[in-house]
Amino acid sequence: WLWTEKTVNHQGDYFLSKDAQLEPKPIGKPHPQMWFGVRGPRMMKLAAEYGEAWIPTMITPEEYKDGMHRLSEFKQELGKPPDVYGAIQIYEPPQSTDEALKDIDLFAEAGCQEYGIVWSYPQDEGIKRIEWIANEVMPKF
Repeated sequence: WLWTEKTVNHQGDYFLSKDAQLEPKPIGKPHPQMWFGVRGPRMMKLAAEYGEAWIPTMITPEEYKDGMHRLSEFKQELGKPPDVYGAIQIYEPPQSTDEALKDIDLFAEAGCQEYGIVWSYPQDEGIKRIEWIANEVMPKF
C-alpha cells in the first residue's frame, strides 16, 4: 500500500505504522521490480516466486552459477519461464585491470548480467578507483 496510497495505517503482530508515507511513488507497475539477495533454499524459492532478479553478495562465481541454476529450477516448478536475471555486488574489489576483467568474465560465464562494486574508501581514493574503472576496465567492453 505504501506504493499506491497517500498514507498507510497498519497494526499487526509485528509492526505498527501510523500515517506512513512513501514518496516518490514507484513508476513500475504493478510494483517496482523486486531483487532478492538471498542464498538459502527457502528464500531462493520465495525469490523465484516473487522476484524479478537475484543479486547476492560475497559469493564465488561457482556458487553464483549454482544459485542461478537452482532459481531456474524453482521457477520451472512454479510454472514460470526459467530465465533468471542476475546481478552481483562485489565487496572486495579487484586490485588490477586484469583481475577485474577476469572476475567480470567469470561471473558473466556463471550467468550474471550486472556487476557492481561496493567500495568503502575515503572520498579521494574512491574517486581514483572510479576513474580507474572508467578509464581502464570499462573500455574493454
